[in-house]
Amino acid sequence: MTTTNKGMKGRLLFILSIIIYLVTSMTTNTYAQEAYAVYDNGTLTFYYDNNKASRTGTKYDLNKRTGTDFLGEPEYSSPGWLAHRSSTTKVVFDDSFADARPTTCHHWFQGFSQLEYILG
Repeated sequence: MTTTNKGMKGRLLFILSIIIYLVTSMTTNTYAQEAYAVYDNGTLTFYYDNNKASRTGTKYDLNKRTGTDFLGEPEYSSPGWLAHRSSTTKVVFDDSFADARPTTCHHWFQGFSQLEYILG
């Protein structure tokens, strides 16, 4: 193998390594998305993205399955945003939430006595 071929092979391996790194980085960002809700000034907004840390307001994870009851039916935790049920006037489902796949919406709006709008 000539020196020129070795140099070309090395460059091709380097370029291939960069391409693999970039594709892996983009895929990792896609998987970093999470479904969550943010309460801020009377509005509860649901998102599905990887921007949770940069959002203003009180952030909550969606409620999860906690087990099964004595009949074998699933039990779920109550969502943390219920603490704001008497002060929430608007619920917004951000466009990003269309891609979310929550396993339950158990008690999501229980006792929301001041709720006037649901958007999205």
